[in-house]
Amino acid sequence: MRKEFRQRTPFIPAMITVAVSVNILLAYSFLPYHWPSVVASNGIVMHLQLGSPGSTLIDGSTSWDRGAEHALAVWNNHLNGAMFLKIDDSTIPIRANDGKNSVFFDSDVFGDPFGATTLAVTTSWTSGGSRTEADVIFNSGRSWNSYRGNLRSGIAEFRRVALHEFGHALGLDHPDEDGQSVTAMMNSSVSNLDALASDDISAAAALSSKFIKSPVTNLRLVRGKWRVRSKRAKVQFTVRNNSNFTSGTIKMVLWMSKRRYPSRGYRVAEKRGRMGPNQTKTYRFSTRAKLPRRSGRYRTTMVIEEFTSKGWRRKHWLTAGSMKIGRR
Repeated sequence: MRKEFRQRTPFIPAMITVAVSVNILLAYSFLPYHWPSVVASNGIVMHLQLGSPGSTLIDGSTSWDRGAEHALAVWNNHLNGAMFLKIDDSTIPIRANDGKNSVFFDSDVFGDPFGATTLAVTTSWTSGGSRTEADVIFNSGRSWNSYRGNLRSGIAEFRRVALHEFGHALGLDHPDEDGQSVTAMMNSSVSNLDALASDDISAAAALSSKFIKSPVTNLRLVRGKWRVRSKRAKVQFTVRNNSNFTSGTIKMVLWMSKRRYPSRGYRVAEKRGRMGPNQTKTYRFSTRAKLPRRSGRYRTTMVIEEFTSKGWRRKHWLTAGSMKIGRR
């Protein structure tokens, strides 16, 4: 699925007045698929890979990424239960349906051509009824700049197009293609509007009811092993997701405590990840061990935690031996 933002085409003003009386009742429009609430609340991460314009833009900007950052921050000011995060100058490979949200210029949309009047496209990848990816592709065949005020002939204005596309990344659709006649950045054609309108802001506030509540996942630690030497921890977790849903962010924790887990203790080492539906995955990592300061023998436990709509929750753990801290 892809949503396109187009150059404005001629319209007949008299046609607009017919629908004005129903604007307030209809108001904004949503895409059919939405982010899981746990993803939205943790942060929808956008990988900015737009590069340099090569010269100073009309508004004084020297980087497309900075313009995109500003557009993301504008949306963040109006969101409830969600937020955008960004990775500047990201170097991840640009691929379709890889679970990463890439933002970049290109001459096509992963091999498919842009429409004749299309300025940019936001893709929508889904799995199990939930959204998993939103790539934003700006048409490199257009002449771009960044400025405020009315549109300038022959020059696509980057910031307002970015605002529009990031609205799609959140889950907003074109209200003017849904039987509405409203002033909105999310309308399907670019206009002299250079900031979010009240309809866009209301839509952002209403999005929280659309995010999909986190399903119950069945995460299991299949096996694990660890070694602590010279204050370095080498840890291996093999995790199984026995459910048809993508997990929230998970933590794999090497825990030390005097008593049997769950009990008060120490997070000696940990790593974050995420599990796909019905996936088994092995995580290996090495990190500085945060060992207990008091001497003695400690039980070790390997723990899986998951971030859900109710916060962090313990999902599964296995007893994994013991270790003596201090003098031998």
